[in-house]
Amino acid sequence: MRRLVSVAVIVVVTMMGGGCASVTPSSPSIDVKQLAASTSQFQKEILTDGVVTPAEYESALLAHRQCVTEAGADAGQLYEIGNNELTFDYEVVADSDEAVNEINTLADECMNLYRRDVGAVWAQQQLLTPQEREDLRPKVIRCLQAAGFDVAADADFDEIIAAIYQDGGIEASQECFQKYPGFFAVPAKPLTQ
Repeated sequence: MRRLVSVAVIVVVTMMGGGCASVTPSSPSIDVKQLAASTSQFQKEILTDGVVTPAEYESALLAHRQCVTEAGADAGQLYEIGNNELTFDYEVVADSDEAVNEINTLADECMNLYRRDVGAVWAQQQLLTPQEREDLRPKVIRCLQAAGFDVAADADFDEIIAAIYQDGGIEASQECFQKYPGFFAVPAKPLTQ
């Protein structure tokens, strides 16, 4: 039995079909103090000062990856997913579905212990300012128009997202998502444990 899993804490607007969640750049931010009070001891030590440094972010990723390996999965190397965020994939190979499920359960808990909250705060720290987002808006619109989307030259964030969903061009929009990941990144809602 094999199962390949991609692990990511992403606050980028996800375009994987289905309904469109109403998440805008003006959504409320994460309460880091409250998050630090309710997270694992490992993450609490990182979040106590309210900031996740690049070294702390990397240490959380590496601890998460090590935990997944100790759970019995084969963890791959870290790689970038855009907007200064990293992730890794892991594969579970076992003799039975029951064994695969057991390893996956342990690996899922690794995310809760080492990375979930640190990753959410890190992702929030990578968000663009309103001015930076506004400066990118015309470039994103031109990119989407070149990809065949019907987006008005003066479209705001919500209209851009609606046009992508409306045109159903999830795959066609990926080049623009990859080129301008910060534009599409929005504040995360607090993660529940």
